Amino acid sequence: MNNIFSISRFTLLLKKDIAENIRLYAIGAASLLFGLATLMVLFTPMMSLPEEGGQFFATFPIYNIFVFGVCIAASLMFAPMRTKQGRISLFTLPATSTEKYLEQVFVHIICFAVMFVCCVILAEGIRMVVAPLLWEPGATGGAYAVDRYINHFSFKPGGVSAMVFANLEAVGITLNLLMAVFAAGAFCSVGIFSLGAALWPKYSFIKTYVATYAVQIVLGIGALIVSGITEAMDFDPFGVIDTRGFLISLAVALSVIAVVTFVASYITFVKKQVIH
Repeated sequence: MNNIFSISRFTLLLKKDIAENIRLYAIGAASLLFGLATLMVLFTPMMSLPEEGGQFFATFPIYNIFVFGVCIAASLMFAPMRTKQGRISLFTLPATSTEKYLEQVFVHIICFAVMFVCCVILAEGIRMVVAPLLWEPGATGGAYAVDRYINHFSFKPGGVSAMVFANLEAVGITLNLLMAVFAAGAFCSVGIFSLGAALWPKYSFIKTYVATYAVQIVLGIGALIVSGITEAMDFDPFGVIDTRGFLISLAVALSVIAVVTFVASYITFVKKQVIH
């Protein structure tokens, strides 16, 4: 018998989770679809700018919504632990801690990501039908087509953005590098909120957000102190820091923090199961 991970036990856990929470997941998906479709319809003039320009401006709001949404989903990973009955039900399931943890990661993070992509595509289809009823081409002075399909997963800049990125690429800052930083940032955020879910099952998102914000304030104060010291020493750290190297280091650091927080959330979950 495999005492660490069994695909059959994992599958049974997944089926049980879906059977018990299918209504909640369906309501969440429907709410997300409605919210995305409403946003896309209302902001059609900006998102429908010609060619890559509209795609680029449409992509980043969707990215931010995804990060916010997946962080909320990660904070709900251990929602059953909020109550004594929920803890008993979760901890007495005939499965290992690894299987329980991975099942929660699969449902709340991986499945949410897939669901989000599907909702974006469906919402764009709704926008193409509804937007022409509310907006007319050129309503804001621009030549755009309200009923064309917008690729919300395109990071290719156009117009003014293309010129900005051309200048950045001239100093070694490529679009792929920036995308790596954004991806690492999202991965890190999810890891932090998964740890918060294990530490504080009740009001996890709020508590984790407040704790993260407090850490950011402390780091900001520290940065100001260091900045004051370097200024007093007549030393400019930005004069010796390579921007490309800094971004690469930032992506690596964020990825490491993400891995550490996921591992920490797993260890915290296992310890709580042993205690109870």
